[in-house]
Amino acid sequence: MDSPPPGDRVNRTLTWTVCVLIAALAFVFVFITFRGLTSARAMDQAQIARELARGHGFRTLMIRPAAFQTVLANGRDATITTQQDTYNPPLQSMLWAPLFKAVESWWTFDVNRGTVYALDRVIAGMGAFWLLLTLLLAHGMARRLFDRTIAAFTVLAVALSPQMWEIATGTGSRGLLLFLFTLSIYWLTAMMRRALAGEPAGFGLVLGISLACGLMVMTHWMAVWLVLGIVVAIAVLVPGQRPSLILIIAVPLLCLTAWALHNQAAGGNLLGAGEVTVRSLLSPQAEAAHLRDFSDTAPPVNLDVLIRKLGIHIHSQMQDLYLHLAGVVPAILFFLCLLHRFRRPEVQGMRWALLIIWAMAWAGMALTGLPNKAEDDNQIHCVFVPVLAIFGMAALAVFWARLNPGNGGLWTLHGYAVIAILLSGWPMLTELPSDLKTGLFLKNQLMNWPPYRPITLAFLGKWVKPEEVLASDAPWCIAWYGDRTCLWLPKERAQLDAIREIAEKQGHHMAGIVITPLASSDFVGGVPFSGAYSAWADWIARGPTLGLGPNVDIAAALKPLQTFPVHQSLGSVPIADGRVIPAITFYTDRAARLGMKP
Repeated sequence: MDSPPPGDRVNRTLTWTVCVLIAALAFVFVFITFRGLTSARAMDQAQIARELARGHGFRTLMIRPAAFQTVLANGRDATITTQQDTYNPPLQSMLWAPLFKAVESWWTFDVNRGTVYALDRVIAGMGAFWLLLTLLLAHGMARRLFDRTIAAFTVLAVALSPQMWEIATGTGSRGLLLFLFTLSIYWLTAMMRRALAGEPAGFGLVLGISLACGLMVMTHWMAVWLVLGIVVAIAVLVPGQRPSLILIIAVPLLCLTAWALHNQAAGGNLLGAGEVTVRSLLSPQAEAAHLRDFSDTAPPVNLDVLIRKLGIHIHSQMQDLYLHLAGVVPAILFFLCLLHRFRRPEVQGMRWALLIIWAMAWAGMALTGLPNKAEDDNQIHCVFVPVLAIFGMAALAVFWARLNPGNGGLWTLHGYAVIAILLSGWPMLTELPSDLKTGLFLKNQLMNWPPYRPITLAFLGKWVKPEEVLASDAPWCIAWYGDRTCLWLPKERAQLDAIREIAEKQGHHMAGIVITPLASSDFVGGVPFSGAYSAWADWIARGPTLGLGPNVDIAAALKPLQTFPVHQSLGSVPIADGRVIPAITFYTDRAARLGMKP
């Protein structure tokens, strides 16, 4: 770093202290405070990984009506219980599958072990492993660009963010993408350093970047924007390495081509269910609405609506930037480094490279939208946090040195880091003690409830036969915890009737409907229901009304609800007057199914 604070020196004691602390945090977030998966995509990819471990290929138990319709239209194997997934990138499921195979005895949800599914903890452990590797790479990058002290402070600031641990342990593929992206930036930094020194980058570095880019696009489809950003950054900032772009572009393209051929074989379409995602970019409706649509009609394109949609998405990203960057203050202050001219050319170049890549990612997220804000599975600002934090911490050190507060000592040297780390780690410092007490006291009894209650959803696997089908507003968690084929509630009521008729002809009886808090929360909260599931308002209202009294069941007055007359609560929430309102309700066709109550 070109203006280091006086007395700044390599501090190995600080480095080892940080390492021990991070190892302790990994243990805590995996084995003590972990409540289960929080991401719908993680659950979806996990159930595919379990099918891979069973030897069923990329079979999915989560049925998207649009994907099912595509398979039917193209004359492929249209059996509803043997659908091959064409929506998710394959790498994350492929990495989980061998781990699941090694612990095959844990596949069945054993309620005697507690409320956390054993495979959820396997996933959390692997996610923590990726985060530890990411922090190791970030430390090495910061040490080479600046010094060991900046590296230790940066890693500590990132590690004290509870959101980063949640991303790593609870959201699946974004934890892996975080590692792969940091790895690609690590190698890009080395390439830039060599190029600016007039040295050849070497085939190894180019190959490393290209492989990292290929693995990224096989991990998360939003990574395509990251790869585009890397390509543009090299083309603009490292002109001498433009020939290497051929390989860096070719490897991701080969990976995407291989998966497109899989989609063609499985569903008769190169894009697979991804075609619906592309279609949603040109529509004012959210992607989920298109995936739930069993019809093959594309909505008309309204340019004015699209421009307005794009503006809303950009504004939303700006408004929630603090949460998108996991509350890590040095990462948020990355722009400070753009105001200072560093003497080392690779530092100068990498800050602009990161800005270019981030801009491309920002454009991608503006097109897709982030309906769940910072928790959205397409929110990839988080993968930038470690590398942005390096430059943000360095900029803080420079400006702190110019300010030169105090009369020497620790505060004069490292006061900037103390402030940045305290602000970044404040949520953890205030919440972790109580979470530790709760985790140690309840041991294995924590849950992400609402909306997910795995311990009771697991009973669906006992009540529903493997060849039968369920429908739900949260099919990912039914497929994962209940281990049964589950259809995402279609956009229209008539579409469910059509799919049900097709399934019955194939010999797959529809056993019932499961409504979760994802759909029922509006009703329980007293908000007029007019959202994505408005076509299913009577089914959603039925569960909460059952809590109003023993004889209150709107199914008696509404004939469509008599299709599945028997109900079983799988999770309830209390209301102000002391009554308990069912929030997860299983509606089925016969009481004989419910031989074992949750």
